[in-house]
Amino acid sequence: KWKPGVTPPTSTSVYQLVRVESLSVYLNPNGSPSLPFYPRIWEFSNLVNWKSIMYRSLRKFSIDNEDFEFLVKPFTTKIKVIMNQSNTGQVSRMLVDIVLQDVAMQISEQQFSSFCKLWTSLQQGPVERSRLVQQAHPNGPVKENVAEWWKYALTAVREQNIRPYTWEYIKNHRKNYKLYKETFMQTILRPNDTELKLDLQKYEDNLTILNIIIAREEGRIELKKKEPECVTVETLNSTDIKLIVNSERLQELA
Repeated sequence: KWKPGVTPPTSTSVYQLVRVESLSVYLNPNGSPSLPFYPRIWEFSNLVNWKSIMYRSLRKFSIDNEDFEFLVKPFTTKIKVIMNQSNTGQVSRMLVDIVLQDVAMQISEQQFSSFCKLWTSLQQGPVERSRLVQQAHPNGPVKENVAEWWKYALTAVREQNIRPYTWEYIKNHRKNYKLYKETFMQTILRPNDTELKLDLQKYEDNLTILNIIIAREEGRIELKKKEPECVTVETLNSTDIKLIVNSERLQELA
């Protein structure tokens, strides 16, 4: 069944054998860009050039004469997949078997520092401020468009390091945070309300991941205090909880 062939139409099981060659993960902290500059709007020619460069690089494990700095060194493996197409619910839909001899992993101090910087950059601010910075991103190289790049640097500093600490921004942020928390509480009580979900997404776009997590946890606690008869909290383990909403009780109160 693991030899090449055609699966009969009446068969309820499909067998797939996948061979993975030279799978690896690399990170060059001080690597040079693969393209002279990255355009804001990608055209088909840019995609073709980038794909050709990456294809050649993966064959040589280097890009622009710079060797890859591997996090996971290249390895080869076989993956066996069994997909069950029967309608009986007692059989697993998919079984995956990975045959792996050995894998070498490593991380340098520079790579770890790059991961920390990446994490910091992801926590710097809401999506809206990132969009404003991206809109001001110049298309051409620095040498050919110095004024636009200076304008871009000014916009980035203003949006990332100055504007978030103005009172107007803080006031709007607190208002948006409160609206998100209240809307999230309503979505728990009315999970099938589409308009509430759209409002929740709108407020969510202006908050960081950390703000969203804190707002949701705070909303759950407040909901438990406001509606103790309608909402119960079940502790699954030391880190996970399950919120149970009594819909019948809510309808009685309404």
